Amino acid sequence: MKLYFLTTLVFITTILSCGDDVGGKRRTLVETDTPGITTDTFLVPSHLHRSPEVGLLESHAEINEIVAGSLPLSYRTVPLMALDDEGTETRNIRSRTWLGRPLFDCGAGPNTSINSRIDDCSRINGARAAWNYLNSSSGESIWKLVAKIGNVEMWIDLRTGHIWSDILETGNWCNASGNSETGPGVNCQTLGTNPNCVGKSLLGLLGIKWRLPTRNDFLQADLNGLRFVLKTAGLSFWTATMNSASLNRSEAWTYNQAQGTLEKAALTELRQVRCIGAASL
Repeated sequence: MKLYFLTTLVFITTILSCGDDVGGKRRTLVETDTPGITTDTFLVPSHLHRSPEVGLLESHAEINEIVAGSLPLSYRTVPLMALDDEGTETRNIRSRTWLGRPLFDCGAGPNTSINSRIDDCSRINGARAAWNYLNSSSGESIWKLVAKIGNVEMWIDLRTGHIWSDILETGNWCNASGNSETGPGVNCQTLGTNPNCVGKSLLGLLGIKWRLPTRNDFLQADLNGLRFVLKTAGLSFWTATMNSASLNRSEAWTYNQAQGTLEKAALTELRQVRCIGAASL
């Protein structure tokens, strides 16, 4: 009887969670009962170029509507030369900086939950404490301000749940990643004496575990709208991912936030650092 009950429960749960996939229905980002938190009710959004301020299609819905010839006019299978770029010029995309960055300190306090910080920032900064796909032209996520102290901001990408720090000091890859190995090409035992992310308590906020983002962390966050939310920098950012083709493992990948591209750099070079955090909401 117990096995039958568990099997039935799993079946019902599966049906409820997948129901909106049937028939290619559109699915959107839905606010939950938890203040400041939004649930992404689809797995993969459409990345077709579209006009801002229209709802998102899930990728399977996009396929179904293209096949049926019923794709909304706001979505474009043929790109427009004047609009459908990477968004640097903000012709078709409104970045957080273009809209106005948050003005007031919020989310402070060492023992406050992430949800409470988000709620506090939303209450104090209003619309400036959020950015969402309605300001963009593809399949970006919803971002919420977690904390602002002085000129330093901390944001969460609600599609992945990752918290992103502001720009930290410029440094080499060893300090950025927290690596202390003696490698064949670079000695991180001597270069990595002051880790930027691992083991740090950024902004004095407890309960967040920080690390250097990987190449794919940056790529996923780029798809989710990182370039339009977080402040940019003059140099590219270190990733935690080595360049496999580099001689003696002496290079790693960096992320150029201005264009959303990847570049290689020697581990000893100076690059910007941004950390990614994990915490219970």
